[in-house]
Amino acid sequence: QDTYGGFLDTQLSEDFIYYADIVFQHLGPYVKHWSTFSEPMSICHLGYGIGAFAPGIPKGAYGQYKCGHTVLLAHAKAVQLYRLKYQEAQGGRVSLVISAHWGLPYDSNSKEDINATELYMQFQISWIADPLFYGDYPVAMRARQPHLPKFTEQEKKLLAGSVDFFALNYYTSHFIRKAPPGSPPGQLYEESLVDSQGRTPGPSTDVFWQFSTPNGLHSTLSWIGQRYQRPEVWITENGVASPGEGNKTRRDLLKDTHRLDFYRSHLDSLCAAVIKDNANVAAYFAWSLLDNFEWTDGYKARYGLVHVDRGSKGLQRYPKLSAYWLSHHFFRYAPDSIACLEIRSCRAARASLLPMR
Repeated sequence: QDTYGGFLDTQLSEDFIYYADIVFQHLGPYVKHWSTFSEPMSICHLGYGIGAFAPGIPKGAYGQYKCGHTVLLAHAKAVQLYRLKYQEAQGGRVSLVISAHWGLPYDSNSKEDINATELYMQFQISWIADPLFYGDYPVAMRARQPHLPKFTEQEKKLLAGSVDFFALNYYTSHFIRKAPPGSPPGQLYEESLVDSQGRTPGPSTDVFWQFSTPNGLHSTLSWIGQRYQRPEVWITENGVASPGEGNKTRRDLLKDTHRLDFYRSHLDSLCAAVIKDNANVAAYFAWSLLDNFEWTDGYKARYGLVHVDRGSKGLQRYPKLSAYWLSHHFFRYAPDSIACLEIRSCRAARASLLPMR
């Protein structure tokens, strides 16, 4: 970062190859699924666009798209290295994780808001996914974003098809409307946490930007399937910071019925996307295993299936009710009475926390 500006200079894409080579060489025999980068939107928009995340450089649209360009080139070169040097012997697969909120029209009766919502999806997902699948940025972005860098023909060929599966982080949905009068030049849409009637997208969580919106997962999977010809999709992150966990006693926070309902409803939505829209979902990862340090929220926002008592000696860990439920849901490994939670009408089992057998 100090030497040449980090992701604002394509030199990083060259240096990244040396790092990737060492990692592939030493860990390749043990790792079969790789992600070169996670969430370019967080790295580039929050880090180099508005400067809210590290390294905290507010360069606006220029910074965001220059950073994204570097990320894409670094990814493509690392994948080329892996496929030529390691893949045959190691048998691994590579992707790049894209984070996405589902966009809902601010006013469902407004054609302008509906069009703005589609632009939002392209500027959010297709900004990264189109180059990975097709070799270049979306036409809609090219026509509207003057700060978007250009790829050479050789770079386009290197990028196209450079992921072995679509890796998706999904957390929530937001409302989108056409940029209102007085917006900065070049702004195409505005993101909102309420619609034209003042309604939120879904039940709130412990972070201001996230709401429980399981239907958005279904819609996002269907949108990806249509735009990218039904790719294999891995949901690499999906989870929730349940309200008020930081202020609860251990006994109460372990009964995380809010999180349990979040996972159940989102898995139902995932299954609906597979059954109704033929979504090609191959893997699902809950975020996260442990309460962790969550970006600028620090330890306040708790996403863990397992509570970490940071005030105890040895940082003692305690599985929450949602951990038991997911253990039973996927592996049938949990106390027998947890099976009761699979039945929607069975609420009694929530009354007490059951020990792992």
